[in-house]
Amino acid sequence: MTDQTGGHPNVAGGASATRVLLLSEYFPRDAETHVNGVYQRLRSHVVALQRVGAVDLVFFWSGGQPVAKSRTEGEAAFRAAWGFEGRIWFIPTDRIAGRPPRERLTDWLWALRGAVGFFSGKPTQRTGRAPQIRALEKILSAHNYDLVFAHRVAVAAALVRLGSRSPRFVVDFDDLEHVKFSRRPSSERTPGAWIGRMWTWTFALRAERLAAGRAAISLVCSEADRRRLLKLSPDARIAVVANSADPNVLPSEADEPIALFVGAAHYEPNSDGVRWLVARVWPRIRARMPSARLVIVGVGSRELGIEDESLGIRALGFQKDLAQVYGQAAIALAPIHGGGGTRIKIIEAAMHALPVVSTTIGAEGLDFVHDAEIVIADDAAAFAEACLMLLGQPKKRREIGLAARVKALQEYSPRAIRDRLISICEDGCRISGCPAEFR
Repeated sequence: MTDQTGGHPNVAGGASATRVLLLSEYFPRDAETHVNGVYQRLRSHVVALQRVGAVDLVFFWSGGQPVAKSRTEGEAAFRAAWGFEGRIWFIPTDRIAGRPPRERLTDWLWALRGAVGFFSGKPTQRTGRAPQIRALEKILSAHNYDLVFAHRVAVAAALVRLGSRSPRFVVDFDDLEHVKFSRRPSSERTPGAWIGRMWTWTFALRAERLAAGRAAISLVCSEADRRRLLKLSPDARIAVVANSADPNVLPSEADEPIALFVGAAHYEPNSDGVRWLVARVWPRIRARMPSARLVIVGVGSRELGIEDESLGIRALGFQKDLAQVYGQAAIALAPIHGGGGTRIKIIEAAMHALPVVSTTIGAEGLDFVHDAEIVIADDAAAFAEACLMLLGQPKKRREIGLAARVKALQEYSPRAIRDRLISICEDGCRISGCPAEFR
C-alpha cells in the first residue's frame, strides 16, 4: 500500500470537518485518454464530494502505485487534470503467495456470498481478499471518516467484509452487472459459454444484493435500474443520480451527411455495436445515399479494422477535441445491444443538438422521447431508414436535435446532478437511516 499525502481543497463555505473517503478500482492512469463514461461519472463524484467535505481517495491497483510512462500518466498528471489535492492511497490487488489456507478459505467463502467484483468481465476478488481488507482497514483506522463512497460493486465488497468495522458507506451502481451479463452476445451459444455466462450472472446477482443490502444508500443512474435493484434487495435505500455531460458547447449546424459514433472500442458493447453498424446497417445507407460518411471515434477504434474508403467509413481513434468532432456531424449513432447503465454518448450528442439514432437498449434509462428528441430503431433495416430520414431531412433533423438539447439541459446538467449527489451524501453522513424518497 502506498500513501501519497496532499492537502485538502476548500469546500463551499470554507474548511469543513466532514471527511469523505472515495474508493475505486478505476484510476485514470492516463489523464488525457481515460475520459470515457466510467471516468466521467467518477470525476463528477469527486467534484461533488469535495463540496461535502475533505476528500481522500483509495485506488485498488495492480502492483500498487502506477508508474508514469509519459507526462500524461501517473498520479501527478491525475492531480493536475482533476485538480485534486487530497490524500491518495494505492492498494495492490496482486495475489500474495504463501497465505495461510484458512485465510484463503475465508476469501473463498466470502466470494460465494457475493463479495466479488467484475473488473475483468468475470467474478474476481482483486479488491476483496484478506490482504486488501487489512490495507483498507489500516487506512480507515488511522483517519476518522464520516462517509465512505464506494465507486462500483467491487470496492463495496471490501467494505462489506469489514462488517461493523466499516463506516457508513454509499455505493454507486453506475452499471448493474447482472444486466450486462444477461445481455452477452447471442454468439455465445456453446454449452461451455452458456454455463460460464450463467455462473457470472449468478455471482453478479449475489454481489449486488449483498452490497445494496449493507449500504446506507445505493445510487443508480436511472429509474429502470432503481426498479431492478429494488427487486434484488427490497429493503435497500436507493437513489437515482443520473449521468451528465458538459452543457457549455455549441449546437452543431453541420449539413454534410456525416454520421458519428463515439465510444471506447475496448468496451464490448461498443465494439459489437460498431461491427453490427458497419456490416448490416451502413451498406444499406450507402446504397441509397452514396455521399454519406461514417466516422468512428474512440480509443481502439482504429484497431477494429473497419475502415473502408469505398463505403466512406473512417476510424479516427482517440480525439481530444470531441466538440470539434460533434460539430462536423449531422447525426450521432448509438447502435448498442448490450451493456447496462445509461449512455453518456447520447447525452453528449444531445448537448450538441445532434439528433441520435439509437437502439432501445442504447437509449435505455434516458428520458428522451422517440421521434421528438431521439429516434429509436432496433433491426438493421429500421436503423438504416432512421439514419436516411434524418440525413435527408434537415428541418426534421434540426427539430429533433434542438429538442434533445432542451431535454438534456433540463434533465442532465452537471450542476443539478452534482447538487443531488451532495444532498444524498450529506444525508448519508448525518443519519443512519434514509429519507423515504430513496426507498
